[in-house]
Amino acid sequence: MAITITTVYARPDTSAEFYYNIVNDVQTSVKSSLAPHRDTSSLLVNATISNDNLNLTLVSTAADLTALGIRANIMSVALDNDFTTYTTQHSHTRVSYTMVGIDAPFTCTTVYHFPTPGSAVETALNTQLSDNIHGRLSNLIVTTSTITAIHTYSNDADYSTNFWSDFSLIPDLHAAGATRTINYAMV
Repeated sequence: MAITITTVYARPDTSAEFYYNIVNDVQTSVKSSLAPHRDTSSLLVNATISNDNLNLTLVSTAADLTALGIRANIMSVALDNDFTTYTTQHSHTRVSYTMVGIDAPFTCTTVYHFPTPGSAVETALNTQLSDNIHGRLSNLIVTTSTITAIHTYSNDADYSTNFWSDFSLIPDLHAAGATRTINYAMV
């Protein structure tokens, strides 16, 4: 089962490169981590820029749920923080996000690890998850140094519309030294 995620980003002008095209230590590390998986075709990424150079479309294809989890884990809190900082500074936005290739119920399990238990961001994350904004949280397990959130989706369209995102907390998660692991599984 191939799973395809298409994300479209926009920028107001061409004064700043799209994040995908910049070269820094975080990007170099991520692209290096993805390389072995591209070589085996378990993870593929195709990037295209619109004719007016204002939109970037990234099409990522994962061979299966395991490869999707590998992709998600390579996209670390550190990368998301770097991405969020850069795109905010340059007024870049995500226009759309869609996933196709999963036509049955599946779970997305995210485990957050906190080096210092009881941090403010840990409390904020627990509160945000507990609010269950999209109604997809099926289990929440809180220990002294981890928060495990299990979200259940009916299919790819449900995920595309209702996926839970930690992006609003990324700068604080990164500052607290938090890490996360993400795994997908069929129900």
